[in-house]
Amino acid sequence: MFFEMLLILSVGFSFVWAAPPDIQGFTRIWSEDFVGASNNLPDPANWIVDTGTGYPGSAPKWGTGEIQTYTSRPENLRLTGDGNLQITPLRDYHDQWTSGRIESRRTDFQAQPGGKMRISARIMMPNVTGEAAVGYWPAFWTMGENFRGNYHNWPAAGEYDIMEVGYVLEVLHVPH
Repeated sequence: MFFEMLLILSVGFSFVWAAPPDIQGFTRIWSEDFVGASNNLPDPANWIVDTGTGYPGSAPKWGTGEIQTYTSRPENLRLTGDGNLQITPLRDYHDQWTSGRIESRRTDFQAQPGGKMRISARIMMPNVTGEAAVGYWPAFWTMGENFRGNYHNWPAAGEYDIMEVGYVLEVLHVPH
């Protein structure tokens, strides 16, 4: 099965630049260093910047009930100029959320027959807890190639979650 890499990072954090490690038994076929001038978008030859509240003609709210609108604004999605990609959620004065979302242009990632494939990233998460963390749900995952263009076949298109973190605040009422 072929996979595209999809980054849904709806929390303020950066990829931390470091040379990808060489791992015995694996051959690197692609890597991204997020090199570029500060406040620019990632290289459009490698990345698609998703904007709005869903794929054209697909289920609303990305099919999962997401409340944010993805933008290409540098306040939400930008290179930092030092080899990092920063994605930051923001709440505006109308109480609406915006964030950033990118996916790789490539769809040909796959293991050789009988082989293994490794996908990795260095991700720095914000240090937030409690009520301040409510709504953060950063994710880094892969999706099967057959999802692109047919946005109604999830989850049958195949998905590997590499990192998905949800913060939940539980409020209990204790009667007196």
